[in-house]
Amino acid sequence: TLKTDLTDLLPPSEPSVRDLKDLQARTRSLGTLLVAVESRDAARRSVAARAMAARIRALGPELVGNLVVDDGAARRFGWDHRFLYAPLADLEAARDGLRERTRQAKLDANPLYVDLDDEGDKAAVEADRAATDEKMKRLRERLHEAEDKVAHPEELIAREDDLQLIIVKAPFPSSDMPRSERLLERVRDAARATEREAGPGVTVGLADEIVTGVAEQHAILRGMVLAILATIVVVGLSLVLYLRSVRAAACLLGSLSVGALCTFAVTRLTIGYLNSASAFLSAIVVGNGINFGIIVLSRHLEQRRAGDGHVGALATALGGSLVGTITAALGSGIAYASLLVTDFRGFHDFGAIGAIGMVLCWVSAYTVLPAGIAALERRGMLRPGRPPSLGPLVARLLPRNLRVVAVISALVAAATGVCTWRYLSGDPYEYNWEHLRADSAEANLGRRWMHRIDVAFGYGLASGFVVSVDRPEDAAAVEKILRAHAEPDDKDDRDDKDGKAGKPRPRGSAEGLPSPTGPLFRKVSTIQDVLPDRQEEKLAVLADLRRLTGPDTLEELSAEDRADVERLRPPADLAAIRAHDIPEALVPQFVENDGSRGKLVYADQASRFNGWNGRHMEVFAAAVRRLHFPDGTHLGGGPFVFADILRAVERDGPRATLAALLAVLVMVVVVVGPNRYGLATLAASLAGTSAMLACAWLLGVKVNFLDFAALPITLGISVDYAANVVARQRGDVADSARHALATTGGAVVLCSWTTIVGYGSLLLSANAGIRSFGMVAVVGELTCLAAALTVAPAVLDVLTPRARAAVG
Repeated sequence: TLKTDLTDLLPPSEPSVRDLKDLQARTRSLGTLLVAVESRDAARRSVAARAMAARIRALGPELVGNLVVDDGAARRFGWDHRFLYAPLADLEAARDGLRERTRQAKLDANPLYVDLDDEGDKAAVEADRAATDEKMKRLRERLHEAEDKVAHPEELIAREDDLQLIIVKAPFPSSDMPRSERLLERVRDAARATEREAGPGVTVGLADEIVTGVAEQHAILRGMVLAILATIVVVGLSLVLYLRSVRAAACLLGSLSVGALCTFAVTRLTIGYLNSASAFLSAIVVGNGINFGIIVLSRHLEQRRAGDGHVGALATALGGSLVGTITAALGSGIAYASLLVTDFRGFHDFGAIGAIGMVLCWVSAYTVLPAGIAALERRGMLRPGRPPSLGPLVARLLPRNLRVVAVISALVAAATGVCTWRYLSGDPYEYNWEHLRADSAEANLGRRWMHRIDVAFGYGLASGFVVSVDRPEDAAAVEKILRAHAEPDDKDDRDDKDGKAGKPRPRGSAEGLPSPTGPLFRKVSTIQDVLPDRQEEKLAVLADLRRLTGPDTLEELSAEDRADVERLRPPADLAAIRAHDIPEALVPQFVENDGSRGKLVYADQASRFNGWNGRHMEVFAAAVRRLHFPDGTHLGGGPFVFADILRAVERDGPRATLAALLAVLVMVVVVVGPNRYGLATLAASLAGTSAMLACAWLLGVKVNFLDFAALPITLGISVDYAANVVARQRGDVADSARHALATTGGAVVLCSWTTIVGYGSLLLSANAGIRSFGMVAVVGELTCLAAALTVAPAVLDVLTPRARAAVG
């Protein structure tokens, strides 16, 4: 199972996760799919939209919960309750006009009535009567227009009249990937059929959360598949070229497969799923976990070339490589395990799987691999062949004067240390979340259509967040608080109840930090917005109208006036409309699972905030959380998730790095020893890690919730290479750096290469965040390898005069 929702990266204790769980338990979380039909020909566009809607309806209730193609339902409900939805001023004008007409009709019918007004008074009376007639005429026209709208509902058409919208509400949340994928596939089939039927000039596009969620899922899945395939192929070919034996490479890959498969079997039984941070660990486990087997197999083949029998060679390989590989495995495993000290699940799960992988791959290298080697040797199927030329080449590249190397290394370490300090102290975090989205063709197409819909129908058509409370009266208090911090044009948005979106919404600037004291919300909506306003006042006026339109009055009016009265006569059972009277189809977002209404409030961040800027969302979330809401209020939505992810990374990233550093220090001292070998190992590890951070600063790389994991991991991997070089030099009689590189250096380079392949395969991903992680990790591999091959021998040379003499 792959979970790509951002909430799956956060611990359950985070406020945004707790609030979302509460909302999900209370509300019917429905995924949204927007279908846009585009054509310059209005008639063809309308026909295509109706055909598209019919095909979507045919998908059935399992995939389609609600379909909105026009405003017919809202208009029918409005017409059925037209007296209460009519403006109060129009009702008062109708009442006053009927009262005046009734009075005048009674006077005209009285034969004893004599008009004693002078000409000026008569002119004023005539003017009043003309004004009343004009109001009545306008009211008749409004009634006729409203009735006509009911008979002819208006489709959802953009202002420029070339884009028509169909809103699909799924009966499941967009995070339900199997059903979301099935719905999207069927709707895309319907779109292709509609385009073929309509002919050239008609285009159907899909957008919103179901499209985005599926595109992100597909991007990560495709990236996973490409990464693991590329890693296996490239690593396999590299092993064959280095070992010069297909059988030896197959034996090593077979051993690795046991460790890797066991890793994800344990993951399935414990964690149960992969998230967007841990999804690509398969390639990393393969690329990094094979290192132990490479060292063992290379040492075995080296001993066989030296004339040892296969049993003795295998014993020497296992014993001679044990300290180095244990140190490497512990270093890598501890680096991954250091992420377990964090609450952030993006780090925690990544660390757990990586640590398990390193342990199981090491175990496989010392159990499955020796068994495979022995089986091949007994059958005469494993031949040592010529020694690899990579080791001697690495040894020749090592300068003769290692003191110069040590001085240069110290200067470089000082320079990279300064760069590292500037990088870490200069706010290295990535705040533009658009840089972390998938940029596959599927995702980009969905975003282009979403932008078209936003521009055409108004930004925020399906965005925002929800506030839930325990009691309806608390919702009124929350609404009051939100509207007090809303933009001035919020009232204009609320008055637009004809089903169309408001004015296009400008997005906040991606640069600069918005003030926490300005408007917080652009739009606030509750189920009360759907109800008529000033109902009690209207009911009083309507009662007057009913009294004025009794049977006695009708007899005294003209035929034209009688027709007006009959149209304006309210029904006897007229009563105020309450929230539970509104059809659920008109307000599905306000109806909870238990059927209750009136306890949910929707809002959207103010225009000055950029929803893709993490710093903006931090400011926004903090300001909203400081508002004094009633007890039991929950805030659910993307802004709060974004803010909590950034806060978690800023909190847990340094904690994991410090834990990794301390653990590596302790492990090297315990395993390698508090001696020159341990010091050389630590010096190379710190130099390589510092150089990686310096390169990140020079390249302008920003840290995201994936990149930060590269820092503690690089600390562990840097120990891997240095420990193997130092362990080989320590085990040699001559204690020669050049001999250690000639024998083990090639295997260390191959280990680094396979890990680079694992990380480099992430660059094939369509997710920009995963590519960023891969790039940073590859840089770390190169700097750590360079440090292991230069800094470690140089430090040993400085600390051991005998080693310097032996180099020459």
